[in-house]
Amino acid sequence: VHASYFSICYCCIAVPTQLGTLIMMAAVHHTTSLDQIVNLIQNAKLETDNDVRTVADSIRKLPPIQRNTTLDNFNNSLQCLNCQQHTLAVTVILQNKLMFCSGPPSSGVVFDCEVLCSQVSTFVETLNHSHIGFLPDLFAHVFHLLTKILIERNIAIR
Repeated sequence: VHASYFSICYCCIAVPTQLGTLIMMAAVHHTTSLDQIVNLIQNAKLETDNDVRTVADSIRKLPPIQRNTTLDNFNNSLQCLNCQQHTLAVTVILQNKLMFCSGPPSSGVVFDCEVLCSQVSTFVETLNHSHIGFLPDLFAHVFHLLTKILIERNIAIR
């Protein structure tokens, strides 16, 4: 795992009272880094439904992931998160990874479909059901994008 994924960006540490700071910083740059999402979730207090709702609302307001993000960046971010504890972040990262991979084969994005399907399968098996209810639109979008990729690449569902 690349060292930058464990670096702490002090101005982005997210506790419920500081979520607005992350959103404002991301809005200034018009992009979000994977580090920001990982830090947001790992440092957020998710003890009550209201805490989860606050973080989910903050995630919805974040701008898109930076364009220079690579498949390795997405994979590294997914590896450092526990899906049961960080379902919200894994949902957002998977959604962005799938958007990155979507498009016809001529788009030039090369990825291992087995790895992608395995990551989505692991996500479904281990997600926190009480958290996913706060991001149903993103959850549905993950599967819409996966289906789109499978169809465009003429890959059979496993």
